[in-house]
Amino acid sequence: MKIKILIFLFFLNYGGPIMAQQKNGFQLICHFKNLPNSSKVYLCTQEGDTVVKTISSGDRFVFNGQLRLNGRFHFIKMDTVLSKKSTKAIFIENQIIHIEGAVGEADVLVKGSAAHQQYRQFIEDISKINDKQRQLDFRKSWFASHRESLVAPWFMTLLDRDEMREAYAELSSEVKAGYYGAKVKYLLDHLEAKASPSSDTRLKEGN
Repeated sequence: MKIKILIFLFFLNYGGPIMAQQKNGFQLICHFKNLPNSSKVYLCTQEGDTVVKTISSGDRFVFNGQLRLNGRFHFIKMDTVLSKKSTKAIFIENQIIHIEGAVGEADVLVKGSAAHQQYRQFIEDISKINDKQRQLDFRKSWFASHRESLVAPWFMTLLDRDEMREAYAELSSEVKAGYYGAKVKYLLDHLEAKASPSSDTRLKEGN
């Protein structure tokens, strides 16, 4: 009986198979090379707010939680004794996602988040285009084919007000209800109220 209790507590603390069955939330299964056992690790927003914290088991750890508004950039930080550098932006959705990295390195490999892959591919593709008009054409074409992508609204802040409104109207209802969909709706309402574009309409999480 004691053994069963200990096994249950282990999975409860480290987010193992018992937690994998949770509904409507996220589970980040992480493996970071050179991470000492029992290290403190944190999942944070860009503002530095800690969403989830846990302790590693060997070089592995798991974050469990739920995004009220689905789809948002987060960062993994570690005890500053190990590293003061956080990871690059990771697009988190309410689903199971695998993340691989190494202590002291910002780059991570993310598997299981289609929106994260779309984000990285967008950045890679548009960085190869130098002409502004071609960049605009690329963005419009991308939005037309990614109306169900949770990361799409984040990129919409690169557009002017009219283009943003047009692209937003094409989003699926699920994406509109997501974190950045709500942000864009708020921004559009604000711009409409002022009847002029804001001086800075970018959302910064993915920088």
